[in-house]
Amino acid sequence: MSDNADAKDFLDYYLGREGDPEYAVLLEGAWGSGKSYFVERYFEERFKAAKAKNKDAKDPLIHVTLFGIRDLADITTQMFEKAHPNLGGKVAKGANFLLSKAVGIFGPSVDPKESAGLLQDLALNLNGRVIVFDDLERCPIPLVEVMGYINQFVEHRKLHVIVVASEEDVQPEQLDDYRRRKEKVIGKTIRVGSDPAEVIVKFAEILTSQALKNVVANQTAKILATISAKGKPNFRSVRAILLDYERLLEKVDERLLSDEDIMLDLLLYMLAVGIEFRSGGLDRKSLAELQSVMQAHLFGSVRASPNEKDLLSQRLRKTYGAVSWNDPVVHPRHLAELFASGSINVTEINNHIAGHPAIAGPAQLPAWRRLWGWFDLGQKDFQQARTEFALQLAAREFTHPGEILHAAGIAVRLQRFGDDLLGGRKPLDYFRDYIEEIVAADRLKAAPSLFGPMRKSYAGLVYNDHDSPTFARVEELVEKAATRALDREMASEVETVMSRLLANPRHTAMLYEWDRDAGYYGEFAMLHHVPASSFADVVLVDGKLNDSVLAALAERYRRNVNLDREYGWLKKVRAEVNKRIAKVPPPHRQLCKLRAEYGFNQIDEMVALARAMAPTLARRRAAAKLVETV
Repeated sequence: MSDNADAKDFLDYYLGREGDPEYAVLLEGAWGSGKSYFVERYFEERFKAAKAKNKDAKDPLIHVTLFGIRDLADITTQMFEKAHPNLGGKVAKGANFLLSKAVGIFGPSVDPKESAGLLQDLALNLNGRVIVFDDLERCPIPLVEVMGYINQFVEHRKLHVIVVASEEDVQPEQLDDYRRRKEKVIGKTIRVGSDPAEVIVKFAEILTSQALKNVVANQTAKILATISAKGKPNFRSVRAILLDYERLLEKVDERLLSDEDIMLDLLLYMLAVGIEFRSGGLDRKSLAELQSVMQAHLFGSVRASPNEKDLLSQRLRKTYGAVSWNDPVVHPRHLAELFASGSINVTEINNHIAGHPAIAGPAQLPAWRRLWGWFDLGQKDFQQARTEFALQLAAREFTHPGEILHAAGIAVRLQRFGDDLLGGRKPLDYFRDYIEEIVAADRLKAAPSLFGPMRKSYAGLVYNDHDSPTFARVEELVEKAATRALDREMASEVETVMSRLLANPRHTAMLYEWDRDAGYYGEFAMLHHVPASSFADVVLVDGKLNDSVLAALAERYRRNVNLDREYGWLKKVRAEVNKRIAKVPPPHRQLCKLRAEYGFNQIDEMVALARAMAPTLARRRAAAKLVETV
């Protein structure tokens, strides 16, 4: 039997038999398939029918879970509490030990008369009851012991017993023992699940957001198609994703609640990626990077020999046909954080929402942002955005490296689709001239964080055609120019850093901590702009060496291996300090010499370590870039 109707029919037969039922029934199904929900609904309907015939009818169900129990006594406690709901928990726990002995499975037997009396008392309390043991496969106690415990109620108590389990999740090392014990205890195995439509309606009842309730009620068909796309849905996962979605809606920009289509698109997206994440189809990293993967496949830039990311994109699009993968209103990077750790970065999410076309509307967005998703625009909106974008390019209005790279990606992609924005010029030549012009006018902005781990995106959006060789060469040009722009900015700020050090020589954290906005510069190469003689004024003051400054430099080069432009400057500083130490009168001269040698040796060790790591990091970056362009 596999159909739920057949399962209900058999349970009606089994539970309707009077006298010794002779065996227990196993309701079997995959984890999260709705077995527990089926049991709850079945007994709700059965009790409702019994009440209609007899208003004094009692609910016969005693439903206990085996998940997480520490020992068999915990099961007895649950049963006692369900059998005597009017008694407090302390009473139940107090009776636990005696009741466990009555079952006769706890070590040495107790006085037979005592056991018989307790057994009879418990039997009277369980007379006419149906016991359901749920989550068998999730029980940490050896299953052979649990099945032996369950058999007491079948063989000795003559009670109707139902066991609920996912046999495919039974631990391999326990399978043989489980099968042998099952043969003695279980007389009928029925595979069951729950009707997804019924479960979705039930889940909607636990939601507090009326807007979300409305979406679930009005869009049930699309929701069912998404959660069932991989076969029978895992209802535990679906429930968890729905609750994550509701929690997200409660915390972020309320404009998400303003349009049912926006809410539905996000819900379907979260259900698809959430199901994949919880079942192992996506890990945290692959979910965070999913937008770039889906963009590449959308435009047919899949390689002749598809790589792992290409295959992932193809699989997701084919599996979840109801999902809009192009431009989710909440970035998958933030969903990865939500699913993996439960964290919601409200500020970043709201920034992304505010800049999304579905929320802000085309008129409120810059032209490059509209053209980023040109595939979703009609002809009129596309032409408007294209005209504005072309004028901005010609006027060299894009000065942030991220905007320039978005412009380059858009131009490369549109050119590939037969629309030339660059007047017949090759993208590399055009953007080389573009960069040279704004650099010459000192208009290129520095963007130090743009070329880090998330280097293929800006403003939460991956660059169009970011995996093409042409884009990679433009990106290299922009990165070099942006690095020079940052160096100019650092040169202008280094005087402030030195003034602060001179005012407070012990305020050295600014040299190694990373937070430019707060006045810390550990992330950036800048000290090579300081004359060696000026820095020596901070290291040696009135014949006394400032050890904290040298220690801060050592920490600076330990934390950041990308400060190679300062290494030659360090040698000059060391030479200048040693020259000044030679002029210090004894006894401080020798003391300063020893302390300076120790401090600079520590710095040299960190520099040597950084030099050793730099080639490895460079090779990794080069390999990553090669993979992206293959």
